[in-house]
Amino acid sequence: MLHKAVVSTQSTGNTTWHEMSAKSSDFNKVVDVVKEQLNMVFKGEKKITNTEDFKGALKTVPFSKIQEQRLKSLEKDSQPIIQLRKKLKPELQDLVNHQRLTILEAGEVFNVPKSNKRLKTLFCRLSSNHKTLHYGYDIVTPDNTCPTIDELPEKLNVHDIEGIILWRDMKKNKPKNWDSPLGFSLEYNQSTAMDAATKTLDFISQTVEVFSYWTDGINVLRKKDACNESAQQHLSMLLDMEIKIRQLDILDIEGLSLPDHPPSIPPLPDNFNFHYNFN
Repeated sequence: MLHKAVVSTQSTGNTTWHEMSAKSSDFNKVVDVVKEQLNMVFKGEKKITNTEDFKGALKTVPFSKIQEQRLKSLEKDSQPIIQLRKKLKPELQDLVNHQRLTILEAGEVFNVPKSNKRLKTLFCRLSSNHKTLHYGYDIVTPDNTCPTIDELPEKLNVHDIEGIILWRDMKKNKPKNWDSPLGFSLEYNQSTAMDAATKTLDFISQTVEVFSYWTDGINVLRKKDACNESAQQHLSMLLDMEIKIRQLDILDIEGLSLPDHPPSIPPLPDNFNFHYNFN
């Protein structure tokens, strides 16, 4: 049994060697990685009772997983990485926000509340200048293509939107026809009269993804960030990718480690006489 375990470990070492594109001078680095792989196997949730379990568990911890664990450890403990994430986050949040608006520009078909027996569907899309929502009910186009803005008879100016109501969050005074967890309504007031009643434009998304994208997009139009679970996942994914790109292969460079704190700024020189004189 011990012999089989040693053979499995050696096989993992050979695989890791190739995955790391290691050279003879990298032997100690490969050994360290194999040690981490063994630690992950024995500390894992799955109990190892025989050599086949051991062999199978080793296959679940390739070098890429060790790299991922090392990167997470660096991100957690290294102050420069934490500061980099904080610096990158606003730019990537803007990217997620812009993507949501792009989806609104493309348009989407929604269902209409059951209380409206005359109408079945609502098609809505955002204008390219992000100032107007154009929509129409039961729109039929040739070849089932998405209707253009010119083919949508109704419109709602973004600045008239006073709020967004998620039906699933309503506990009191909830209308009977607002029974879908994928439903939401835009509160708006297109009148200039001070006492004009607020109206609602009702949407029932056909998928969870559409619901997430459109409610996020409406919030972005109202000068807020996309904050649904999918938006947070996309933001986290973009941050992780950007961090990995900026640290490309940094974990494989022997003797190189990230500092815990950014280096201090050196003092100014005694004089600035080293500048070039064009005269």
